[in-house]
Amino acid sequence: MNIKDMASNWDSLAAEDSMYVILTDPDKSNNQWDKEEFFASGVNRIESKMAQIEKLHAFDKKERALDFGCGLGRLTNPLAGHFSRVDGVDVSEEMIEQARGYCKYPERVKYFHNPKTDLSLLDSNAYDFVYSEIVLQHVPPKHQISYVKEFVRLMQPGGVMFLQTIHAIGWRALVPNWFAEICWQIKYGGRSYIPMYGIPCNAILRLCKSSGLEVLNHESYSPQVSAQRFTCDEYILKKT
Repeated sequence: MNIKDMASNWDSLAAEDSMYVILTDPDKSNNQWDKEEFFASGVNRIESKMAQIEKLHAFDKKERALDFGCGLGRLTNPLAGHFSRVDGVDVSEEMIEQARGYCKYPERVKYFHNPKTDLSLLDSNAYDFVYSEIVLQHVPPKHQISYVKEFVRLMQPGGVMFLQTIHAIGWRALVPNWFAEICWQIKYGGRSYIPMYGIPCNAILRLCKSSGLEVLNHESYSPQVSAQRFTCDEYILKKT
């Protein structure tokens, strides 16, 4: 899937059921998410992750943060409770338009549409914190690597990154991503769908080493959704 198709696919998904495609819950499909519950889940998640990072004494300062793959701003808004300025970036213009409507802190939060495989619209060494969760798993692996390299460029020295990816397990690890993509296209017949792309954790760890990122924490766990096909990896990283 190229970037143009990816943007178009997520625009369609956002128009159909934006909250469900961000936070997939079998009981919440067909626009069944309660708005308050949906955004409260983001607050809880950010508070949990920030507390974990604070215990590592990772932050040198907390002025500017980036939420990559921000969607509706579920995590962007609560990040504004910890940083003076938060930028949200997403490949989907439809998601960005909806996010602006849900924005609680317009004086501190800015949203950017970025249908590109780089983040050249953002300045180098600009961010104290880069956050990306349940996003890269929907991006082809070669672009996952490109985006992580861009995160490093955007971070100030001493900056912190929270990164979540997935890697395939069991039978899914034997299926090449290109073949899975063909199967998705056949199954969905041109309709919008949620692709899943695993990347080995060793590939991320090698990239960290070559990019000057210190691994402060790395955890793997099985998510409730797709637990038989993928394992989640979470990284807390610091730019040296």
